[in-house]
Amino acid sequence: MEENKTKDILKKLLLPKQQGKAFYRHVADNTENSEIKSRCRSNR
Repeated sequence: MEENKTKDILKKLLLPKQQGKAFYRHVADNTENSEIKSRCRSNR
């Protein structure tokens, strides 16, 4: 039971990071501005 609780906590901690990576990937893939594209790719 304690192991499941630990896994749930870790999943909740990692989710925002995964969402952030997805956001920056989306912006980099959909912008024509090379400066923004470069900065978003460096945040992955």
